[in-house]
Amino acid sequence: TNDGVSNTSMLEKWKYYDKLTRRARNDLRKHMFVEKEEKYELNNEEMEGLSQHSDFRHGPVTRAYRDTTGPHRAAHEGIRWGEKVAVKQVRAVRTRRLILQAAADEFDRQGYAGTPLTCVTKAAGISMGALTFHFPAKQDLADAVQAAGIEMTRQVMAHVAGLPVSPLAGARALVLAIARLLEESTMVRAAARLTRERSVERLWTDAWLMCMTELLSRAHKEARLRGEVTPEAFAESVQFLITGIEEYARCAVPGAKGGDTAVCRAARAWDLLLYGAMCPNQAVEPST
Repeated sequence: TNDGVSNTSMLEKWKYYDKLTRRARNDLRKHMFVEKEEKYELNNEEMEGLSQHSDFRHGPVTRAYRDTTGPHRAAHEGIRWGEKVAVKQVRAVRTRRLILQAAADEFDRQGYAGTPLTCVTKAAGISMGALTFHFPAKQDLADAVQAAGIEMTRQVMAHVAGLPVSPLAGARALVLAIARLLEESTMVRAAARLTRERSVERLWTDAWLMCMTELLSRAHKEARLRGEVTPEAFAESVQFLITGIEEYARCAVPGAKGGDTAVCRAARAWDLLLYGAMCPNQAVEPST
């Protein structure tokens, strides 16, 4: 060559540089993977989500642990591949949970029609591609938020329904529990608002209205309510009360104390409803 360097020496230099580059890439990949392993520790919810994933249950990681007769290197590579899959799945679970909470905040504040997906991505700090990977359409996202709010309400209702109290005391406890949920959880408030603004099969009111009607029916059979007050009519009045509490909780100043909380207002409104519905010869139900 003109500069006095042979083609052979140039080729050796390029091979050497390529070897260094590949080694640097491998070291960087190992560093990034170890960093992710330390960062993503599974909690109970994420572990339950991973256990339902087919790749986690039947993927190469589990096959590698079971295959004791195969080559050690193949088993090791299978385990490492499975660990990487598990890390990605943990990140997916956390991203989905982040999207749901951001969507609940936006749906609660602006409603279904007033919440574009760009607001959700901005609130969650993710890209539109990451959002549509988990929820292809806005309707799918709203369905997931509504389902999460319904499940939270059902869990609380199951606890209240098991209290060893009279039917009217149980109904009062149910109203106060719903009021507290609406006051503290934007997920539940969003589910309640989405139920009113969309035509869907699963309604948030179904999570508690039937239980309320059953409690009032038991009280009516025990002659605790006026004869002209039907359980269905009383439950409908309670539904309007809960809707008012929902709006108050949405618009109230954060950190309200004393009689200004949604729970205290719900208690006063319930006592007034019950005063007009109870039989004249019945004593007022004690507060629970």
